[in-house]
Amino acid sequence: MGCPSGADNRLFVDAWLWLAWTAASWRDLSSAFGKFRAAQARVGRPAMVGGVPFQ
Repeated sequence: MGCPSGADNRLFVDAWLWLAWTAASWRDLSSAFGKFRAAQARVGRPAMVGGVPFQ
């Protein structure tokens, strides 16, 4: 799995902010932010390790 790069972190935060701003679903995520399933899966990871869930 590995650690995400700094560019990936920025892209993920930008995608998350876009979703929050537009109240869109993960499927509506623009392709400019990468594959929606990758971002969606990344949101679920903190919850799996005891972090704060963002869902």
